[in-house]
Amino acid sequence: MSTDPQSVPATAELSSNRALIANAAGWFGLIMLIGYLLYWGVTGNNFDLPAKVLLIAGLLAIGTFGLMNPQGIIDIVSGKGTRNILSTVLLLALGLGIIVALNIIYGEVVKRAPTPILRTDLTEGQQNSLSPQSIRAVQELTGTVTAYGFFGTTGTEVSQQRDAENLLKEYEKYSNKLKVVFVNPDVALAQANRYGLTRYDVVVFDNGVRHETADSTSEENFTGALLRLRSSTQKTVAILNVPSVLDFSGSSQQALAATLVRKGLDTENYTVLPTYNLVVSPTISVTDVNVMIVPPSPENQPLPDNAVRALSDYLDHGGHVLLIGDPLAAPLPSALLQKYGLSEARGIIVDQDRNSLWGNSPTQIVALTYPSSTITRDMNNVPTIYGAAEPIVVATTTITGFTTTPYIQSSSTAQYAVLKADASGNQSQLALDPNGPQAPMNIGVTVEQTVADTGNFTSTETTKPQVTRLAVLGDYDMLSDQLISQAPGNLDMFNNTVNWLSQSEERISVRPKDTTPRQLTMTEQQQSLIAWSTIVFLPVLVLLGGGLVWWRRR
Repeated sequence: MSTDPQSVPATAELSSNRALIANAAGWFGLIMLIGYLLYWGVTGNNFDLPAKVLLIAGLLAIGTFGLMNPQGIIDIVSGKGTRNILSTVLLLALGLGIIVALNIIYGEVVKRAPTPILRTDLTEGQQNSLSPQSIRAVQELTGTVTAYGFFGTTGTEVSQQRDAENLLKEYEKYSNKLKVVFVNPDVALAQANRYGLTRYDVVVFDNGVRHETADSTSEENFTGALLRLRSSTQKTVAILNVPSVLDFSGSSQQALAATLVRKGLDTENYTVLPTYNLVVSPTISVTDVNVMIVPPSPENQPLPDNAVRALSDYLDHGGHVLLIGDPLAAPLPSALLQKYGLSEARGIIVDQDRNSLWGNSPTQIVALTYPSSTITRDMNNVPTIYGAAEPIVVATTTITGFTTTPYIQSSSTAQYAVLKADASGNQSQLALDPNGPQAPMNIGVTVEQTVADTGNFTSTETTKPQVTRLAVLGDYDMLSDQLISQAPGNLDMFNNTVNWLSQSEERISVRPKDTTPRQLTMTEQQQSLIAWSTIVFLPVLVLLGGGLVWWRRR
């Protein structure tokens, strides 16, 4: 058998070229398959035209590699590198199993913990964390509640369902009594009709007896629905019909708008009665009105005597009253305050410490810490701001049968000032008065009738004995839309005060905040560039770099 000496190099060269082509096909196939997986993960489409092209091209290229270099397949499967890879995969699987086990244990612990454990939300306003009120609402569920999400199949509806699903998962972390089910209302038409639904994108919370509907996929609406579902009675709030410098309806051009306070009462599931007119109803019934709000009157129009008598009689029979004062409003009825060991100092609280101010004026004070009270139990480090507050003075002698508790105070650096007339006779100049109340001065004070074990009734609202409760605030600016928009804690403080007055202590908390939209607007070309860069270019660069290193080390 003769052998052509020149055929050996030719055969070797042919074999080398064949191996090179096979390796190139193998790498190309691997890149295409990874591209297919990335495309599937980003778009959610696993068999549209681009996905088919990537998948078929990848499989053909891998098949070409196997046909042209079968020994390479054998080497890959039986080589030392494969054994190393399998060992690595096993270690990764073990590590992943440990992580999953820890996550399950953590989830069970979180459901029983009153506050989040080992979790920090660094976003502004804690936008990725449930508020204390939401956590308490779901933790205090006494029975199974099913959240039915009714969402359609269009792009916007799918996106809203995803938002609702992510938010409800946060609630589920704190209780195993909440179950979540998503329903296509076009398919489950009978169920949608049973709940009286007329549109998509709503979540219905059902405890088997009653149901409440959240009209939007926000934490505020979800928590509100849970609170309404749990409440066995709907309590009433009335606003006394007197001339006022606060406008709760938003219809006055002269008074300061306080529409957010009015909206907050609806969110807290109170029935707000029409403004209470003492001419029509000269007395206030404790069975008809759970909380009476007395707005601040203009400086020259103090509360009439018949209103003071009606409020006093209402409190004598176990009523609940919120008196709102202000150094620039009419004086609060002194006889009513003195009856409960209080008085108002008609000056203004000022502070020179910049850390205690939110604005440029020394009267624009801020509170971050609060005295220990039921109203402020969740409020520490939640700022509340005030425009011009007067001190509410507590008598040194106690009133038998009543407990007095300051719940909002100024800082220890605050001072008492009074308004002095300028050269033209206008009272516009502040002058410090060392003889006035000393810091810290009270801005909010509560008075409660002392009844044994009133704090032990927390399971149902109907079992609580009716006790007299009075709250006095020394600033009406804090309830204005302008200040609440700057410090949502002001609305929390108001709602907590009303909840305490109505003997609904279980509702007292810090509420969900409206999230500030932060959107990045991009053109279609910019979106395409980012998509191709992340889906194709970066993975290809990584694979090419890895291939180059492998080629050099062969």
